[in-house]
Amino acid sequence: MDSYSDTPFNLSSICLSNLLTVVSMSTPHDIITIHINIICKKLKSFEALRLLIIFKFQFKLTVIYVAFVILIITFTSFTLFIFLNNVKYYSRHGYLLSKFNANN
Repeated sequence: MDSYSDTPFNLSSICLSNLLTVVSMSTPHDIITIHINIICKKLKSFEALRLLIIFKFQFKLTVIYVAFVILIITFTSFTLFIFLNNVKYYSRHGYLLSKFNANN
């Protein structure tokens, strides 16, 4: 390693600083590619592999979380739309039926 000591703290700080630089200027697909190159050059191969697996797992979790939130919002709005249309329909027709029954 260049001028960095071989401690876990320094390895993590190198990884974090490189990752923040890459995240600020890249798209998600580029992040993984550039992240692999930077980490493999500066860290030991085992440590790089471990950090890469953690990074990919966190990226997948973020994508799953965003998809889940979008699904919940869509389902909630669709359910609310159906409920409000039913309330409007039954209140309108319920009023007409009660008025019709009162006249008979």
